[in-house]
Amino acid sequence: MFIIIGGVVLLLAVFASLLLFTDIFSPKTTVSDTPDRVSSGERSPEPDEERGKQESPGPGAQSPAPGLRSVYALVEMSVEGNNMLEMYESMGVDLAGFYIEFTSDSTMNLATMGDIVECVFSIDGNKLTVIFDGDTVSGTVEGDKITLDMGGGLMVYEWDPDFVPSGNTMPVVPGGDRGPGDGDSTGIPGEGGDVRVDGETEFVFTPNTTGVWAIWTAYNGDTDPQLWVYVSSGAELAWDDDSAGNRNALIGLYLIAGESYTIRAGSYATEVSYSLFVERCSSLWESGDTVNVSKPTVFSFKPYTSGTWVFETSTFGNTDPYLMIVDSSNRHMVSDDDSGEGLNARISIDLTGGQEYIVLALTADDEPGPYELSVGME
Repeated sequence: MFIIIGGVVLLLAVFASLLLFTDIFSPKTTVSDTPDRVSSGERSPEPDEERGKQESPGPGAQSPAPGLRSVYALVEMSVEGNNMLEMYESMGVDLAGFYIEFTSDSTMNLATMGDIVECVFSIDGNKLTVIFDGDTVSGTVEGDKITLDMGGGLMVYEWDPDFVPSGNTMPVVPGGDRGPGDGDSTGIPGEGGDVRVDGETEFVFTPNTTGVWAIWTAYNGDTDPQLWVYVSSGAELAWDDDSAGNRNALIGLYLIAGESYTIRAGSYATEVSYSLFVERCSSLWESGDTVNVSKPTVFSFKPYTSGTWVFETSTFGNTDPYLMIVDSSNRHMVSDDDSGEGLNARISIDLTGGQEYIVLALTADDEPGPYELSVGME
């Protein structure tokens, strides 16, 4: 499973059971925060002051909750005695995206890499009770330190006058940017196609049409594929590990006809042997649509009119759908796991008519599906 956007199993399966932080471990393809710079994996995006960050009175300010500071930074995340923050730091995750912000005398925001979850809380002496989506988590307040008992792990937050919350929603990628022309490359036809990957390989792809393209892997054996995509300058555009399910990688990007992109195909495993596919994505009907998602899939969506559009899933069995929407500059807009009924995902978002968007229909675990995806105006 990958960490958000990362790619190591480690202890994530254990920690994913901690109710407030399941979104941290949901599979997400990472994409760039700026169209000419890359992000997606283990290289920190530049702080984005406008995306994924709510207005805050500042880390040093008193909060609307009596006796509490406004913002507390995460300083410890342990699961069964294992230090998860050390692992995140080693992967290049921006830890400033984890924090607590008190917004009133009864509400607070829990931020996990910039994804904001609003919670209700109460304080009795030094005992803190947090309610999220019907579940209750207990904690303590001791001076400028807050501890939450997640039932198998602890989250410890402290007030730091120098702490600046980050709006980053994605971790960073091993390898980072490359120089133009680094490495030996072979070509993929402009209309897409499939190639065999035996050993870490770089492929040059120059699409023959502009639009949303899917890049994914299929393997047999012990291979754990991962993919990077770079623009011609060598800047990293995207990275993914497990979004396709069964440890396969899946990336959805808006690519420009005639521009050359480098696809780097590697693996976390010693064995690197799998198939790599590149193809134009299917389009959702511009006035709304309902489709069956039998495996993690990338869709193109160009709404016929501006307004609020709703993307909602209906599961079959125990499938846990995960949705992500990315704009045509390859900027992450929003993602969701369980805002619908039960395990279903639901996103309500304002979109501009005539503009093309990337819709990634994924799952929150390594199981591929199936489920139904419905799109329509609110």
